[in-house]
Amino acid sequence: MRSLDGGGWQGGQLSPAEWRGVVREVAEANRLARLERDGAGFLRRTFRKKTLPPIAPDDWLAMAAPLVEVVADDARPDAPMTVSIDVRGTQSPDKVVWKGALAEPLPPRVRTIDETRYSDPILDLHARLVDGTRCHLSVVRRVRARRIVKRSASNKIKVKHKEKTKTVINAKLVVDGARPIHDPPAGVPVTVDRSGAQVRISSRATLTDARPEQVVEVALGLLVGVHGLIDAGTTTR
Repeated sequence: MRSLDGGGWQGGQLSPAEWRGVVREVAEANRLARLERDGAGFLRRTFRKKTLPPIAPDDWLAMAAPLVEVVADDARPDAPMTVSIDVRGTQSPDKVVWKGALAEPLPPRVRTIDETRYSDPILDLHARLVDGTRCHLSVVRRVRARRIVKRSASNKIKVKHKEKTKTVINAKLVVDGARPIHDPPAGVPVTVDRSGAQVRISSRATLTDARPEQVVEVALGLLVGVHGLIDAGTTTR
């Protein structure tokens, strides 16, 4: 699990085959870690927790790893993939983008509302696909955490904590301007920018309180949707 000890990778450049190897390596290390933890005795689990091997976070196992593996399968084998993965947790102090008390007027009986907003760039991936298209996929989780202090009807002070999570997924393809690009169907949230020598096709989705598996499903759907606008009979070197 040494690859994830630092909380991920920043701008790691490896070939698609090497990234597939990283996914397999972490999966195997995680399997062995679970076996060791499951077989640990009561004393070790209770008093020597730090000696237990780490388990890979869900953001890696169920979200980042599947996306990296799928894109690697469709990437050119001779072109490196650049991947940044952050699995240190959404509420790390350095991910705070705003913190403060909400201004009045507050709801009845509420004395204060302290809010902290986080932006967590879980995955940022750049690859060149087998047809020459340049692919960029990013997943950012945004969290709004509130600490609410209110006085109850019985005149007691109560503290509540509330969180709201949104996951923003962006998929973008950059294509040679000479390749035929179809217009997106009406109502489909896809943007086609033909203003430069290269055409940029992008799509975006925002999910509320989404599970990692849902993020993967939507991200792959966005990639399929934007790539489907490129004429299948053309390639770029």
